[in-house]
Amino acid sequence: MLDNKFEQRAPSAQTAVDIFKGRWASNVGEIIPGVSAGPHPLFKQDVRPKQAAAELGRDGRLEGLRVLELGPLEGAHSYQLHSLGAKVTAVEANAEAYLKCLILKEIANLDGVRFLFGDCVEFLESTKERWDIVFCSGILYHMNDPVKLIKLCAEAADKCFIWTHYFDKDLVKAQRTPHRVERFGFSTTYYESTYADRAKGTFWGGNDAAACWMTREDIIAAFEHFGMKSTVIKDDKSQAVGPCITFAASK
Repeated sequence: MLDNKFEQRAPSAQTAVDIFKGRWASNVGEIIPGVSAGPHPLFKQDVRPKQAAAELGRDGRLEGLRVLELGPLEGAHSYQLHSLGAKVTAVEANAEAYLKCLILKEIANLDGVRFLFGDCVEFLESTKERWDIVFCSGILYHMNDPVKLIKLCAEAADKCFIWTHYFDKDLVKAQRTPHRVERFGFSTTYYESTYADRAKGTFWGGNDAAACWMTREDIIAAFEHFGMKSTVIKDDKSQAVGPCITFAASK
């Protein structure tokens, strides 16, 4: 309807956020007081960008480092990485999430962040650029070929930060179909599950119809296969969706 295409209030951060009213995951009000958006405190309380800086940066900062972020969603981690001193390139494949990132860039003055719209695997395969750090949080477990992404991350930078769910037969309740595969000289088992409804407006999953999880041990081993030694920061087995691991990998 016509009323949905035009704004009659004076311009503000809230009017920009309200383009996707009721569809935000992150709480933009953390960094812009008074703005109403999503429920999740990802801009300040989420510790993952600070963990990356502590393990892979300099004195707990990312000053002057070029960071490639995969799957920024709504830009909350991008904001933190930028605040920690990084120059960020962030690649997002979800059209709505990408537009939210652009809104955030404008209202939060993220001059040191460049958001790109497209598939991160295709991007990594086509670019010759290298970065100081690849920040890969919340995306590996959405891949239908996770070893391929691990390989590309290892080729793109000497340091990677990863947060991902992993498969554990005793802890993952959802049904997953195991497939034994060999990818780039590395043998592993993919535990595949098909997404129920990727057309839903609240779908924040991957770019393919199905996603494959790996075990914790095989994820670490895959990074090692491609020349990266890992340091585990946290292994959390309490999440209902499935256990997750936070780690840094370096050459």
